[in-house]
Amino acid sequence: MGSKNLKAIIVKGTQKVPLADEQAFEDYIKEIILPKFRTSERVKKFGPYGTPGVLAIVNSQGILPTRNYQKGVFEGAAAIDGEAVKEASIKHETCYRCPVACKPHTRVESGEYAGYDTEGPEYETLYAFGSNLGNSNLGSIIAANKLCQLYGVDTISIGNVIGFAMECFEKGILTKKNTEGLELRFGNHQNLLPLIKKIAFREGLGDILAEGVKRAAEKFGKGAHDYAMEVKGLEMSGYDPRGAKTMGIAYATSPRGGCHQRGLIVQETFGLPPFVDRFSTEGKGELARRKQDEAAVQDALGFCVFVSRGDPIGFPEMAEMFTLATGVSLTPADLLKAGERIWNIERLYNLREGFTGKDDYLPKRFLEQPMDQGPTKGHVVPLDQLLKDYYQQRGWDEKGRITPEKLEELGLKNLAFILPTGLPG
Repeated sequence: MGSKNLKAIIVKGTQKVPLADEQAFEDYIKEIILPKFRTSERVKKFGPYGTPGVLAIVNSQGILPTRNYQKGVFEGAAAIDGEAVKEASIKHETCYRCPVACKPHTRVESGEYAGYDTEGPEYETLYAFGSNLGNSNLGSIIAANKLCQLYGVDTISIGNVIGFAMECFEKGILTKKNTEGLELRFGNHQNLLPLIKKIAFREGLGDILAEGVKRAAEKFGKGAHDYAMEVKGLEMSGYDPRGAKTMGIAYATSPRGGCHQRGLIVQETFGLPPFVDRFSTEGKGELARRKQDEAAVQDALGFCVFVSRGDPIGFPEMAEMFTLATGVSLTPADLLKAGERIWNIERLYNLREGFTGKDDYLPKRFLEQPMDQGPTKGHVVPLDQLLKDYYQQRGWDEKGRITPEKLEELGLKNLAFILPTGLPG
């Protein structure tokens, strides 16, 4: 939208959405949904900490991105984890009418970053500006989060591009001449705010880094792409797939690149039930497919992913609310089929735009560099094997292309024109 000079979208509404059965919908919320929230052990544990609470878990799994994904365990994790964020919180905020109130609002009370306060930081910001940069200074992370909110930039991408620049600096690809004198070394939090400002205003080195790690690596050359942690040009999220194999599939096949929200595999990343062996490749294609379809439904219906993974809300509750709201009777199985249609349409869009199975890749580091310490030691991602299984589970061909038969099965044969003979593989 920015490339089209679109500055704002203004929407005027009536503040009233007509429901097929408004009374039954309200009764269902009061009698079924709210009691589930009040009694949910998961909500009771999640609410006080929010997403920062998972940092210690991810670190204990050995999949916390550290120093641009070179490691999976961060020695300074305790200084930036859920307990540390809770101590720095001055209040908890909530999305509209949500009883969980999982969003911390933090303030730095002392030290060089005193006075900064911000909504958050969330887990992804803590890893991106924390462990990924070798940085255990929570105050600097809070201040960086505040700047990103003011400048309108994404904390995952900008944290990744700074981590990439730090590794390039330490590998000699960048020097102080390139960085205008900044000492871009892991753990040096004093350079964090100045570099964010340079990127936001496209000044000096920031003008290149503002393009993201993929384009920056192309400009740097000298093997810099080996340190560019991206898929389809999008910077990676906060879970190292060497110790969460299904996440490797999710990253590689996400329509928009290295994104965790298009199928976060909580059984692997957080060890939530039902238990799966996160190092095994068996059954991971089916697990990735199912979680991606579920995520498509959650996004389409506007459900928060934190509370719609079965506790306190699952697909039976979502199907019932959809039916009461629209008057269209759907079962949980119907919703999952809708999720599969959504996922396949998104794949079709990418195929039309020139993406192929060759774009279902992961950074070289995950494929060839075994983790050298921690619970994930010795592991890489056997991506070719995983993708073969995944494509089969999707009903696509061996090159990751949707078949006419799959479109017909999903009631989408009217879109078969997107699959012309000779579509590149």
